Amino acid sequence: MHQKLKSKARTKKQIHATTLLQLLRLGLRLPTAVLEAIAQNVSSIAIAQARTQGFASSTEANIIDGNRQSLEPLSPGQSFQVSASNSTILFQNWQIPSLLWIEPTDGGVVFVGNSWYRGKLLLIAQGNKLLAVNYVDLKQYLLSVVGSEMSAAAPMEALKAQAVAARSYALVHTFRPANGWFDVTSGERHQAYKGIATEYNKLISI
Repeated sequence: MHQKLKSKARTKKQIHATTLLQLLRLGLRLPTAVLEAIAQNVSSIAIAQARTQGFASSTEANIIDGNRQSLEPLSPGQSFQVSASNSTILFQNWQIPSLLWIEPTDGGVVFVGNSWYRGKLLLIAQGNKLLAVNYVDLKQYLLSVVGSEMSAAAPMEALKAQAVAARSYALVHTFRPANGWFDVTSGERHQAYKGIATEYNKLISI
């Protein structure tokens, strides 16, 4: 039995690798971040853009700059402001060029604007605007998308159909992202995505 499971796992990896190889042979130059997202089934969603944003984490979070150097950790429930100025991120006493990651530990969630989100955040300074991109497991992303676009009272078959359509849409935009920094946005331009507020138990079984 164990050998069969291992064999199936290898087969899936081989199929996945073959798909990527075919895409590369077609001349598609996939950035490293895209390749990693495909391999890990991760979606990246632009969820907010403003000069100053407020953030928090439900658990301790690691604050990491664009060179993957750790700054001071964020305490659970601690809120803080991050701003952008001349493509530089201003965070407490730090001035950080371009990029900043907020990575909750122990399965924590992050707060942006008025919503909580699973996964981690990438903050990008674009001139005097700060773009917040949520990197989240594809399945967790779909829980929020389906919950955002359909009522919990909808028949299970309708929810399943919506989940399949949303997954296909997300995967297409993994290969053809809306922007160099993210696959899709969180609004009507792509798929509605409102974080954990729109998840409900009925969706977990899909």
